[in-house]
Amino acid sequence: MRRRSRGQSMRSLAKRVIAFVAKELGVRADRISPQTTIFGDLNTDGDDGDELLEAFGREFSVDMSQCDPSRHFGPEGSGPQALATWIVHASRSGSPEQRAGLKPITISNLIRSAESGRWVDDDDSQ
Repeated sequence: MRRRSRGQSMRSLAKRVIAFVAKELGVRADRISPQTTIFGDLNTDGDDGDELLEAFGREFSVDMSQCDPSRHFGPEGSGPQALATWIVHASRSGSPEQRAGLKPITISNLIRSAESGRWVDDDDSQ
């Protein structure tokens, strides 16, 4: 019986993470790559982002205690304050996350977290 290489195992895990995100967010898996961002590319924000991360942690047995969703997603809600905030952010240059003052989560972040069993942020040392 052949052992799977680490590369094959990572590709399998990457496919599982991509399939999970596609199903949770109702998007086609072929629209998602390791560089895809949850907020900017997949338009996931607020409670939807929080719920995605919670479900991800459960599905892949990832300790999410070090993940602060407020760094990655805006608050849920609408009304005059949300509209004013949106107008200010829309006038800024940069990625959607930069304009909103948020830190992006990429699919690659999720894959690395699933591999390690704990939340892995780009700020973490590898």
